[in-house]
Amino acid sequence: MKIDTIFVSKSALNFPLTKEILKEREYKISNLEEIRALLKEKKIKRERTLFISTFPGNFIKDCPCTPGYVSCGYKNINFAYNCPLNCSYCILQEYLTYPVLTLFVNIDKLKEELTEYRKSHDYIRIGTGELTDSLIWEKLYPFSRWFISLFEDFEDIIFEFKTKTDYIENFPILKNNKNILVSFSINPPKLKKEELFSPIPKKRMKAMKKLSEIGYGIGIHFDPIIYYNQWKEGYERLIKELFKHITPKKIGWISLGSLRFTKELRWEIKKNHPQSELLKGELIEGFDKKYRYPYFLRAEFYSQIIKYLKKYGSNDLPLYFCMESEEMWKEHFDLEPNTFTINKYLYEKAKLAILYKI
Repeated sequence: MKIDTIFVSKSALNFPLTKEILKEREYKISNLEEIRALLKEKKIKRERTLFISTFPGNFIKDCPCTPGYVSCGYKNINFAYNCPLNCSYCILQEYLTYPVLTLFVNIDKLKEELTEYRKSHDYIRIGTGELTDSLIWEKLYPFSRWFISLFEDFEDIIFEFKTKTDYIENFPILKNNKNILVSFSINPPKLKKEELFSPIPKKRMKAMKKLSEIGYGIGIHFDPIIYYNQWKEGYERLIKELFKHITPKKIGWISLGSLRFTKELRWEIKKNHPQSELLKGELIEGFDKKYRYPYFLRAEFYSQIIKYLKKYGSNDLPLYFCMESEEMWKEHFDLEPNTFTINKYLYEKAKLAILYKI
């Protein structure tokens, strides 16, 4: 992540984390309104500008599954916003009110939030990969070590780093924690142009192999699954290669989700990624006003990919859908499609994967 300009809000100036990040770096005191104006005037670049601020609300949020689809019960920690990886399908192109890379430095209060939250919740699965990539910040500050240290006090909570990178240099050998999962989103190499600044899939696989060998559970996200010519062959080769790098027993969960986006994002994709494959397939508007592949095509995706996962991996892999209908769940899985059952199942599978010794 290359940063050209750093802005800091007045509220963030005196935090220890701010001072640590700003060592030997130039910065300006500013606010969102001024940053938006500079961006509009093209005096700064969205992906190369950092805004350090404080977050006014709670860091812990429910994962925003669309009403009408089955939720897996996942929770998010939004300690940062935006991402420089420039994936064509990324919802952050039109979703966020913070227009540049934004880091919230008052995350120490997260310990209090977690302490209160677990009093009323069981089987908590939580992570940092919703509104940013979990590991893009590692070259700025070792947040991986910060979060691992924090969750030593919360071993009953499964914590997930979710990434499309291979930035694992700061990860220590895992000795005390029995609750850390590192998940990687992967797609066939043919789709690399849709994930412009992400490392190639094989580099991500090498990273997951190394992490699994030093104590971490591994998650895999086939999301979004994207249609293109010869997609079956592409996903089969990808999955065959995947299991050359990772043993099935170290996998805490695998999610499957097909391409989906809002009407607003459709126009952002056309503007920002005119050569993208995303808009070439047949997509229809669903009841939630999001564009998706038709049901029959999504079902074919899942059937084929599940077949490859079982062929090259194991019949006992912990699979689940992200943002799919109850009908789709019943068609492909024996697991009862309700949030409590799914969340408990994935929580228990992740615990086993983390504890498994290679």
